[in-house]
Amino acid sequence: MSRMRRRSKRQSRFDFALVLCVLIVLLGLVAVAGRDLQKKQDAYALQKAELQLQIAQEEERAQELEQLKKYVQTDSYVEEVAQDKLGLVHSDEILFKLQK
Repeated sequence: MSRMRRRSKRQSRFDFALVLCVLIVLLGLVAVAGRDLQKKQDAYALQKAELQLQIAQEEERAQELEQLKKYVQTDSYVEEVAQDKLGLVHSDEILFKLQK
């Protein structure tokens, strides 16, 4: 009977050591996985900040385009294009050309 007790004590110590080793390995795996997840989270936060900056820039550009759209529909824009591109002048204006 004492032999069975010794064996069971040895077996229980071995079982305890085995369970302890498994727990340590699992804890290590969880720590490594947690570190990888933290790196991914940091990368996603950086990407989010960059995308928010791009959104702000595009909204600003959209406002500029809206202002340009309104300006293009005015008479002053038409006159400006006619003067620059077509060389037209008002009837009371004098056009001076430089000789080369």
